[in-house]
Amino acid sequence: MSKQIIEEDKGKVALWIEQYIETFLGANKSYIEGYVAKLREQNPSISNEKLAKKIRNRKSFKNGLVGAATGIGGLITLPITVPVDLIASWKIQIGLAFAIAHVYGQTHNTADLKTDVYLILAGNSAKEALKTVGVVASKEITKKSYTEKGYRGSNEKNMESCSTKNYY
Repeated sequence: MSKQIIEEDKGKVALWIEQYIETFLGANKSYIEGYVAKLREQNPSISNEKLAKKIRNRKSFKNGLVGAATGIGGLITLPITVPVDLIASWKIQIGLAFAIAHVYGQTHNTADLKTDVYLILAGNSAKEALKTVGVVASKEITKKSYTEKGYRGSNEKNMESCSTKNYY
């Protein structure tokens, strides 16, 4: 029963995050376009890469300020400031992703861009999940190609022991 509740909560959180991103895009699309246009106007000879780095640096500084401001209250204000910090940081990170995408001419309504935003918001847990999927897939591909070439017997045991070692 508790596992079912957890799965339902995950679904609600995922739906809320999707709605948050859509709402952010609807309300801030023209702001992001204007922000990038203003930076281009201020720096007419700058390359896309340097402009993207400039945006990243500005948004990172802003995100640091949000973290510092929400951390001032200490332990007493923690139940209030953690959600505020999280939502404010997500807003900045979403704006960063869409501003950089706009620099490179990407539209805001592509599935790839939204997937990238989900990965950014998920942070390290997404990286670990993708790494696990990659390791499992490569083991299966190696195992399949190994058995298709007709290697059997003791060599198969050697292959199994090699594929389970962690060489990172």
